Amino acid sequence: MPEPEERPAVEPAAVQEEPPVQPEPPVQPEPSGGPDTRTTPEVGPMEYVQRRRRWPVVLLVVVAVLVVAGLVTAIVLQRAASTAAGAPAADAGGGNGGLPSIPPAVAGEHDGLALEGAGDAVVYLQTTTAVQRADLATGATALTATPAPGGVSSLVAGQGFVVSKTTGAPSGFVLRDGGGPQVLPVALQEAVRLYPAGAGALWALQPPVQGIRNAVQVDLQGSRVGATTIRVPAGLGVPTAHLSDALVVGDAQGAYEARPDGGRRISRGVLLATGTDTVLTWDCDKAGKCDARYNRNGQEPQYLPAVRISLTGLYGKDVGSAAGHGGVLSPDRRWVALQLPKPTRSGATLVLVDLSSGHRVEVPGAMARTDGTDQAAWTPNGRYLLALTDGRLRAFDATTEKVVTVAGTPADLLHLTVPGTSTM
Repeated sequence: MPEPEERPAVEPAAVQEEPPVQPEPPVQPEPSGGPDTRTTPEVGPMEYVQRRRRWPVVLLVVVAVLVVAGLVTAIVLQRAASTAAGAPAADAGGGNGGLPSIPPAVAGEHDGLALEGAGDAVVYLQTTTAVQRADLATGATALTATPAPGGVSSLVAGQGFVVSKTTGAPSGFVLRDGGGPQVLPVALQEAVRLYPAGAGALWALQPPVQGIRNAVQVDLQGSRVGATTIRVPAGLGVPTAHLSDALVVGDAQGAYEARPDGGRRISRGVLLATGTDTVLTWDCDKAGKCDARYNRNGQEPQYLPAVRISLTGLYGKDVGSAAGHGGVLSPDRRWVALQLPKPTRSGATLVLVDLSSGHRVEVPGAMARTDGTDQAAWTPNGRYLLALTDGRLRAFDATTEKVVTVAGTPADLLHLTVPGTSTM
C-alpha cells in the first residue's frame, strides 16, 4: 500500500513546473509600447534591419509611379487642349497626321509651285483639313493640318501668318508660318468678318450698334492697334471686298467705300471688281449709255469704252447680273478677273478681260464655292492670277496669256489668299 501513495505525490509536482514555460505572460507588456525582451534578441533585429532597407526602395517606386502618372496626365491634357483649340492629334487620320495627299503631276500640268517671274509672292491654299503655304519663287511648300472651316468662311493673310474665320461665327484659327493652328482670340471670335490691315494687323468688323458697324484694327492676339476706326452703315450690309486702306460694299444702290476718314458712295452702278487701290464699276448715264469705270480715291472716275461690247456680251447684255459675284483687278489695272453668274459654253465661270482691248481669256472649270469667297488673287507684281476652279489651282500668266493647272497641291481646294493683294 505505501507505493501507490507515493505516485500521486510525484504527479502534482511535475504539473506545477509547466506554467513557467508558457510564452503568454511575458508578452502582455507589449501593448504599452515595450519590446518583447524574450523574442527580440533571436529574430527581431534582422527583420527590423531588412524592413529599414526596403523603405527607400518602396519610396523610389512610389515616386516613379507618381512621376509617370503626372507625365501621362500632362500629355492627355495637352492633347485635349490641342483638340479643343482645333489642332488635330498627331496621329489623326493615319500616319501622315491627317494631312491630305498630294496627287502627282500629269501630262500638261505645271509641276510644282515655282512660277517664273512671280517675285517674292507667297500663296496660302486651304482644304477642309489643312493649309498649304507655297513660296512661288522657290516652290518650297509647307502643309499643316488645320480644323475644317465652318460654313461660309474667309481666309486672310499677312506677313508670316494666315487666319481662317467663319463669317458671323466664332470658329476659326490663326496659323503662323512654321507653327500649328491656334484658337482665335476673343476679339477675333466676336468679329463678324476679318480683312487685311497691314503686315501684322487685321480689320475686325463688329456687330452693328445703333445702325453702324465699326471695324477696328487688331493684332493676332486680339489687342487693339491704334485708335483708327472704319464706320460702315449697317444698312449697306457686310463689306465683301477691301482695298489697301478701305472696305468696299456693293448693294442695289451702287458701291460704297468706307475709310478711316469717312465713307462715300462711289457709284450708283454695279460693283464689278476691286484692286489694291481701285474699284471697277458698271455705270450708266441718263440716256442709258453704260460703260465700265475706274474709281480711285481722290481722282476723277475714268470710263473704259473699249470693253463695253466685251462685257455686255459676257453677261448676255445684262451686266447688272454681275452684282454680288465679285471680281479682282490686277495691280496695274490692265486685267480684271470676273466670276460669272452663269457658265460660258465651255463651262467656265471665271473669265479674265483685258481692260485695254476687251480681249477675254477663260479659266477652265467652275469656281470651287458658289459664294466665290477667296477664290482668286493676283501676285503683287501683277504677273500671275491664281485661281481655284474644280478644286484645283490654276495660274494665268499675264505675259503669255496662258492658263496652266499647277500640280503639287492637295485636291479639293476651298480658299486661297496672297498677302499684299486683294482677293476675290
